[in-house]
Amino acid sequence: MERPGLGFGFDAKTEDYKVVRVLYSHDGDYNTDNYKIYQGKDIRTVSSESWRISESTVDGVVSKNHTCAAEIHGALHFKAKRLMERDQKLRLIMSFDLETETFCDIMLPDEFLASENERSWQLSVLHECLSLVVHHQNGQDGTSMHVWVMKEYGVTNSWTKLYALLVLQVFI
Repeated sequence: MERPGLGFGFDAKTEDYKVVRVLYSHDGDYNTDNYKIYQGKDIRTVSSESWRISESTVDGVVSKNHTCAAEIHGALHFKAKRLMERDQKLRLIMSFDLETETFCDIMLPDEFLASENERSWQLSVLHECLSLVVHHQNGQDGTSMHVWVMKEYGVTNSWTKLYALLVLQVFI
């Protein structure tokens, strides 16, 4: 099965917009050891009339929501997972630099990774910082929402939790 992840952003060096299509396909069940990932990327500038295939790949990283969630510091940011040993999946942010056309990993806050609560998360930009909005399911009490910002771009230990809000369940 093949799935594309899409991103769109502005490259200040070339003064052109780029569309990035991250392709990955897999063999087998995502929850077993038979899962293998093949990944590549295609790039198109708005001023050109064709896609070009980039030679670099990112092994073992899969775009979770298939679209770019945040653009900041000249890079597109995707929710991602890296497959680890023993079927473990490490959640992270996959960053694509629009100028150099390279990927790098941005790690999530340790507190987020260590949490056992059921949660969903989105990427955003807040106060010109990469941000993370996390929704935790707190049993029957309701949900909580935590907002994190990366105060120093690319520095994992600069993640700071700005807000922690509780949203109570209302039963009618």
